[in-house]
Formats: sequence, structure tokens, C-alpha cells
Amino acid sequence: MASTFLLDKRGLRGASIIIASLFCAIGFIMYLRTSRGWGCFNPLNSHHSLGSTNPHVQYGSLFFSISGISFLGPSTGAWMSNNVAPQTRRATAIATGFIVTNLGAMIALWLFSAWSAPPRYTSGTIVLLVFSFMMVITAFFNILYLQGQNQKKALVREKGVREEEEPGLGD
Repeated sequence: MASTFLLDKRGLRGASIIIASLFCAIGFIMYLRTSRGWGCFNPLNSHHSLGSTNPHVQYGSLFFSISGISFLGPSTGAWMSNNVAPQTRRATAIATGFIVTNLGAMIALWLFSAWSAPPRYTSGTIVLLVFSFMMVITAFFNILYLQGQNQKKALVREKGVREEEEPGLGD
């Protein structure tokens, strides 16, 4: 919460999501790494041991992935609440964010209970790693999009006629 608050005050909401997603990815990569390297593997083959058997590496990977996941919730909430206007859209965006977060938890539960073979849960971990990188890419392009929208809004406001603004440019 403290890191999200500090990054929010500095206007780095998108960067906080990228940092949190990279923490998740680091944790998942640590869990999936092997002493033989990546090599050629089939993630759907449950007989192939892809992860580390070193308990210190496994614990470290858990620290990174849980820290990143815990960091993502407040970061996305802060980013959505500050980039959507007016109040009805903002409330809808925040509610949608919570819905998507809960759907993610349900998908993760299915990934690690039914779809991925225990005890390594390789397929589920790979899916979460891909989602982590998708969050990095999506956040990066959203940052670029929002910067472009802010530049458009600044140009219109320099002209001094606020009524000429497009309705979707926000506050």
C-alpha cells in the first residue's frame, strides 16, 4: 500500500503496475528455472520436471510472485480511479476492476487444481507467467495512450475554449 501511495503521488501509476507485474514474472521464472536451462520441453507433459528443487529458490520465487500480486490490486485500483471520469464511469471502472481481479483468482484456482499436474503445477505457472508479461505490455501501451490523450487535452485547453473539447478527454 505504501509503495502504491508513493508512486501515485508522483504520477507513476502505470510504472507501479509494470513493476508489480515484473515482480510476478521474476517469481514465476525462478520457480520454473532448471539447472539444465530451458531446453526443449512440453509444458503439458507432466513427466518433465521444469522447476527448481532447491527449497530456497522456491521460497524466494514465492516471495517475488506474492509481493507482485499483492502490489497489483492497489496499483490498478489507483490507476483506474484517477484516469476515468465522470463519477459514474469511475465507479463502474472500479467495480469492473474488482470483478476482473476476482475472476483472476478463480482462474488461478482452476489452473492449480484441475488443469496443471501436481506437485510442480508447471502448466499453471507458465500461464500466470504469460499473464504477467501481458500485464507489462498492456500497461506500457496504456501509458502511451494516456500520454497522447493528455497531450490532446493540453492543446485544446491552451486555446482556451473548454467547450470545444471532445467529450472523452476526461476532467
